[in-house]
Amino acid sequence: MRKILDVLWYCAGHGNVGIVRVLSSSGDIKYYIGQCHGHDAAGDSEWIASWGSPLYPKEAGDMIFGVEELQQTIDFETQDPETAKGTKVKHFGVKK
Repeated sequence: MRKILDVLWYCAGHGNVGIVRVLSSSGDIKYYIGQCHGHDAAGDSEWIASWGSPLYPKEAGDMIFGVEELQQTIDFETQDPETAKGTKVKHFGVKK
């Protein structure tokens, strides 16, 4: 199952746009961009991940979101919770 790692929102007078960073079930990082309503961040990010346009080249998404922070997040989330105590990592994702 895919997991949304991070989202950036851009709001303008003519609508809202989001760029979503997704960790696919195969472990690949993918980026999607799309228009959204702007009323529900979690719902909008899921919609963009499902129906948005792929962001190419992938390096553009890496530059926008940062690669180093992503690796720290993946490393932290794959660690055993007992060994991750005291680890300082920037967390990504939509807060619920």
